[in-house]
Amino acid sequence: MREQVAEFGHGSSLGVITEPDGDWRSRPAFVFLSSGILHRVGPNRLHVSIARDLAKLGFLSFRIDFSGIGDSAAVSGNASIAERWVADTRQAMDYLREQLGAKRFVLVGNCSGAAIAGLTADVDPRVAGTVLINLQGPSIYLRYYLKLACRTPAIWLRLLKGRARYGEALAALKGYLASLRRQGDQADTISPEVDVDAALRNMAQRRTKMLIVYCAWDAGFDYYRVDLKRKIEEIMPAELVRLEIIEGVDHDFKLLRGQLDLRRVVLDWAGQLQSAAY
Repeated sequence: MREQVAEFGHGSSLGVITEPDGDWRSRPAFVFLSSGILHRVGPNRLHVSIARDLAKLGFLSFRIDFSGIGDSAAVSGNASIAERWVADTRQAMDYLREQLGAKRFVLVGNCSGAAIAGLTADVDPRVAGTVLINLQGPSIYLRYYLKLACRTPAIWLRLLKGRARYGEALAALKGYLASLRRQGDQADTISPEVDVDAALRNMAQRRTKMLIVYCAWDAGFDYYRVDLKRKIEEIMPAELVRLEIIEGVDHDFKLLRGQLDLRRVVLDWAGQLQSAAY
């Protein structure tokens, strides 16, 4: 296994390639996408761990920083964050094709990274698979917070004892509202209005495989159960989709047990790709 830093996107963006021993070109290359403001290592360095696990199975991978994140330079222009990061993802695939001969790709992302993976798969036929981890919906469901409160009695104790950090919460809200006023109607978003049905139809037509992973108590899991699950079942052939729920773990996989579970799930799914023709 070899690892090297690579500059892509006209030299303004940076990523790390993990290349396995032996010939990997009969398999798709994995591209790991940043999550929010978190850079290429992923939550608790999971992108690093999974990339090295995949190398042992014979898969090449590229974990990248989106423009303006980590070691990648910010870019100017009128494009939204989502448009810029989809472009970054496609430029990373261009680099792997031109420099190393990769032809097909699997995009991996957590939270906003999962959203960018889905958006890119919609528009780029080179995407053979997506690993969507804790994909969030357009709104946070009240039921999530009610479940969290029921599972976490300390929340109520803090409220009753007056130990909740109201000042910090109000300061954060004030800052958020101020940023919206500054940005006005042109505020960037990583959750743009997307025709989910059309995107799923495109992926179904191309036979794009999907691994969907949720932490059981993640807010996005309610979005999946309430809305996304029905759409997927109506449009995507069942053999293309796999759902995995990781119990007792938070959004960022802080517990080692959850990290190991995620690594196991991704590797097991990737192992099924080895016999596929790409």
